[in-house]
Amino acid sequence: MIVVFCSNNLEVDTAARDYTRAAVLIRREITIKKVKPKPDCVSTDITTKDGECLRVVSLYADKNLDPGDLCSCLEGLLEDREFDYLLVAGDLNACSSWWCSPPLSDNDERTRRGEVFEDCFLRMNLAPVNANKGVPSFYSGGKSSYIDAILAYGVTVNKPAYALDTSGDHRTLMCEVRCGNRELETRSERINYVKVVNWDGFKARVANKTPRFIRMDDIPSIEQAAVKLNDVIREAMLESCKDTRNKKQARERRKGGQVWWNNELEKKRKTLRREEKEMRKTKREGLTEGERESLRNRVRIAKRDYFNSIHRVKREFYQHKRSTATFKELTRSLKVSTITTEGYEAEKIIDRLLDIGDESLYSHPSRYEKQSTEPLGGDVTLEEIRKAASNFKKGKAPGSDEIAYEFIQIACGIERWVEKFRVLIQRFLEFAFYPSCLKEAKLILLPKVGQQNIQEEHKRWRPISLLKSMAKIVEAVLRNRIMKFAEIPPYIHGYVNNRSTVTALRSLSDEVLDVRGGDKLLILYDLSAAFDKISQRYIIKTFKKRTNRRWSELIHSYLVGHTSTLDGVKRTRSLGVPQGSCTGPVCFMLSTVELGELLSVPNPRFKRKVAIYADDIAVSLEASTVEDLIYAIEDTDKIIGAWAEKTNMQVNKRKNEIFVRDITLKNNLEEKLIEQGKNETADILKHTVKWLGVHWAKTWTVHVTHMMSKATKTVAMCRGFWQKKWGGSIDTAVAVWNQVVCPQALYGIEVYGEVLNYRWLINKYERLQASFMRTIFGLIRSTPTKLLSWFLSAMTEPLWNRAAERCAKRWLHCPEVSIGKKERRCLTKWGISMSVDREITRDLGQNPRNLHIEIGEEKPCMETSITRRRAIYFTDGSLSSRGYIGARVACGIVRITNVEGIAVVPESYQYRGYRLPDHSSIMQAEQCGILEAMRWFNSENAGQLKEVVINVDSTSAIKVLVREKGTELTGLIWDEMRKAERLHNATIRVHWVRGHAGSHANECADIRANLARMRDCVDLKFVRAPASYTLREVKAFSETRDHEVWKRASRNLFIAKFGLSLGTAR
Repeated sequence: MIVVFCSNNLEVDTAARDYTRAAVLIRREITIKKVKPKPDCVSTDITTKDGECLRVVSLYADKNLDPGDLCSCLEGLLEDREFDYLLVAGDLNACSSWWCSPPLSDNDERTRRGEVFEDCFLRMNLAPVNANKGVPSFYSGGKSSYIDAILAYGVTVNKPAYALDTSGDHRTLMCEVRCGNRELETRSERINYVKVVNWDGFKARVANKTPRFIRMDDIPSIEQAAVKLNDVIREAMLESCKDTRNKKQARERRKGGQVWWNNELEKKRKTLRREEKEMRKTKREGLTEGERESLRNRVRIAKRDYFNSIHRVKREFYQHKRSTATFKELTRSLKVSTITTEGYEAEKIIDRLLDIGDESLYSHPSRYEKQSTEPLGGDVTLEEIRKAASNFKKGKAPGSDEIAYEFIQIACGIERWVEKFRVLIQRFLEFAFYPSCLKEAKLILLPKVGQQNIQEEHKRWRPISLLKSMAKIVEAVLRNRIMKFAEIPPYIHGYVNNRSTVTALRSLSDEVLDVRGGDKLLILYDLSAAFDKISQRYIIKTFKKRTNRRWSELIHSYLVGHTSTLDGVKRTRSLGVPQGSCTGPVCFMLSTVELGELLSVPNPRFKRKVAIYADDIAVSLEASTVEDLIYAIEDTDKIIGAWAEKTNMQVNKRKNEIFVRDITLKNNLEEKLIEQGKNETADILKHTVKWLGVHWAKTWTVHVTHMMSKATKTVAMCRGFWQKKWGGSIDTAVAVWNQVVCPQALYGIEVYGEVLNYRWLINKYERLQASFMRTIFGLIRSTPTKLLSWFLSAMTEPLWNRAAERCAKRWLHCPEVSIGKKERRCLTKWGISMSVDREITRDLGQNPRNLHIEIGEEKPCMETSITRRRAIYFTDGSLSSRGYIGARVACGIVRITNVEGIAVVPESYQYRGYRLPDHSSIMQAEQCGILEAMRWFNSENAGQLKEVVINVDSTSAIKVLVREKGTELTGLIWDEMRKAERLHNATIRVHWVRGHAGSHANECADIRANLARMRDCVDLKFVRAPASYTLREVKAFSETRDHEVWKRASRNLFIAKFGLSLGTAR
């Protein structure tokens, strides 16, 4: 919101002179035309869609001042009459039968003040819009009054003012008015089909429309139940959304054909057409030459005025659009887009994109039998459904049912619907059945950049497959269960948790780029349309081998019968996995495991290592002689070719590449291959290749140059958004730098982080930073690079810091990442202590069954009666004022005991405190408090207490306990909770209590933590350094180095002559 304040009134008492007592709050999207503040009143002019003006006036009438003075100020605000509509609202401290009821006595001071305001408002033609005059708008000390009012002129009152309770003594007066038939003009461009959702109505409709009983005991009824639950969401969505398109604006856009068209241009267009019509009449009426010349001049003037107005309106529109562009709009404009006017033949393209193959090859399973869900991971829970739904991003395009993900996510919070949805997925698992209504995909074609001259039409387009939102939730549940069953070998990097393109690149970079050892090379294989061509029969066999028979039956039902529709042309898929799905890529990933096993078989003549990311296959080879290396290439080609033929795929040999780092080795290989007549293999030998977005060469300079060029190009595209008085904001510029430019410049930095110590890379980063500063501030090229780079580091984190932090976090805090001597040397140079153990986040599996978290209730859980048989703990963490890197950290625990129903008193509290290493975080202190409380319970409880309540004042520490990913501390807490269940059959409840809100036991835990923090010795030495500590180490080193570099560089600049140090604060 934008807040427009009035001027302070200096005529009031001294205590109130510093107060701003009237203001107008306006949404940021609304266009503000003019603001005029006066003492205790302020006016704001807002532009409507058709160019008309709405003036909003907020006022406050002090009961100790003459009301005539405020009336004079109000008349001064309205004397120009440059508005079409008027709203006046505020606290009048006066009553009148005109806006309140029942009336007060004539002797009442508020009535006499009301008469003055009533005369003033009548002169201004204002009318009150209060709905219920009998409802007071002010409560104080048991008394009520009617001293607030809303008055209007020229507007249509859709909903008269009504009162709402607030936390103060005044009540809120709410009203809804309309300025003619228009809405207020917003800065953001309105799209054609904007829909406003009544979420409360949507929830109520979903709950009411969901049947109390849905039959799901056989395959037809399960299919019908899936359709019915999906229809419930769709019907509730359509009834809860109303189209708010501006019809008149749409007509104007159709007439002008552009979004910048307005009424002024429409009037000038009609004037020009009218003058041209008069000119055509002269040919029939026989006017004199002078009269004709006069008409021609009028036409020229009207035409010049019309086209000049078009030029001015377009310029103003695009200037306004750029100056008010949001980050999302900017990033969309920075992407390279392809505009094509060519059409396509839907039937021809869909047949080429989806190779139908032999449709009789595979069909639906012959029968479905209801069995136990244990082979598939057990019964479905509401938690895994809600977790799967929450992971989907908002704003993504829906499928053919037009149900957006937001609706499914909201519906998963409605108990009645989500319970039926849970039973439906349960039936899918019991029958190993996937319904056909969730196998429908909608295809959308996007033109490929730079591919419009290709002869084959289907290669010019990139197909986007959109599945139904409910199908994506079901597939997400299946995908999570498959990943728990399947054993994924280390050479598979795609669609696996904690693995990415970085792990794939790092797994081969040392093997290929290390100069030690024998002759080395890297082979990159390209599979043509792998996801669309892979054999479904092979996938079924893979699941039977890698998981169990029941999973293969479910995947059989899932794969068969998927349909894709492009512009009404529908085809059924008999090969490949469905695109746009969650389970399909996992099916493909598991199918590539056998290929990795074949390539991992040792051979005495050479060494071979493989990395597979989706359909990108890379194989590194090392041999002692050129002949053995050629033999290794042939053997690898045979293995991959045989596997591709077995899975109904093809290797595109023209796109295969072989990277050879050593130029001498490359020349020797070419000679040998040509001698043996293997010219095709010799042609694909290269000294520079690109794999997974990273350019492989003899040095990393090639890749860095490519990435910096890409980032520089993005910076150059930003010039049109700044450097003007109507340009975008600096906040938006910094957001573009952080979220667009930096990721481009630092792509793959975790693979080649050792080059961060080289001066040439630091200089490239500084030049890019300086270029960005010149772009957004419009500076000349001679502005010193060091100065601009230093200024950017004061606005946001510089590139080198980001790169070093990403490398350190990836190398030290991610599982399945091993660091070598080069990485250790780099980390040591960056100020990171290698003697400190680092915390690693990994998958922990299912949380303990006896764990329950309670976050909604703020009050502490203190009840310890004999019937409840509870052990109650309060824990808290404490951290001293942090130094540059480390700090003193400790945790405190209070145990509350109760004997024979005696009331709990502070004298019966038991205390414990523990100091953590200085590298620990406050989150770790909170977790250690929970851990030590559980250890305390397990060590002293003799089976008497069956329930443990741990009161914690950190919601973050509680939420971490129920996540599947966690640190070693979380794993230790889970072990203690499982131990409590095994030894004492105890239930663990972790309860949130608001910190420092009056809970005596919580304050005692905080004091105990502070006392433990003062100790000299560390109690919990097993706590490892978190990622935040590593980042602080890097930042401390970077700031020290940058200050020294700037100190040396500033000596040669003009600022040093008059003593400016220009630190980051200045």
